[in-house]
Amino acid sequence: MEKSFVKSVMTANGIFAPILVVKGRIAGLWKRVEEKERIGIGLQLFDPAGKIPEPALAAAIREYGKFFGKRAERI
Repeated sequence: MEKSFVKSVMTANGIFAPILVVKGRIAGLWKRVEEKERIGIGLQLFDPAGKIPEPALAAAIREYGKFFGKRAERI
């Protein structure tokens, strides 16, 4: 992770934002957008050209939704 992204990932108090980790490296941030029937997961990638294993990402989002008893999908 580049030093320019540190302020995005961690607050001044040392609390981490919800991070997206790919192959052991911080690749970006994610946020939850809850709606009545579903949970949307938005991604902010630090390197838009970076590769994310889409099947693994889709499976993780589905599991996240199951935990809350809702349908979850990438937005």
